[in-house]
Amino acid sequence: MVAGLVTAQIESFKACLPELEPLLKAHWEELALFQDNIPLEPNYPFYFQHEAQGGLLFATVRKRAKIVAYYIGFIARHPHYQTSLQCKPDIWRVIEGERGYLYERRLFKTVERELIRRGVDVWWNGEKTAHPCGRLYQAFKMQPAEVYYVKYLGDK
Repeated sequence: MVAGLVTAQIESFKACLPELEPLLKAHWEELALFQDNIPLEPNYPFYFQHEAQGGLLFATVRKRAKIVAYYIGFIARHPHYQTSLQCKPDIWRVIEGERGYLYERRLFKTVERELIRRGVDVWWNGEKTAHPCGRLYQAFKMQPAEVYYVKYLGDK
């Protein structure tokens, strides 16, 4: 890879996991709710199984061969609409120090292109209210659809 080159691609989650793990931990530390009560403990076999079955999408943006942005989404038939293949996000992130519209846009263009190639007809995305990203979604002609509320019940 040429020094300074920025690329966006679909990759293997399993193959990239050693490089991705510290980024996932930093992502959790930055955004996760209830960190004092719920530790980061990914079920990697679950991800590997979905990837092997074609139900996981993992996209990256790399700068000088290092991951600077990633997207993980799950692709499946919707239980209410069996004819509709949909993608729901797991997580996506542009790492600190590399944030900027360029990487988000490259990442989302790559994801969108792959979802179309796979025959997905509905693509969902979400945002943390403390970290809004509606402008990016609107740039991809997405519309607001739902709002979730959350409450930790573990101490009850």
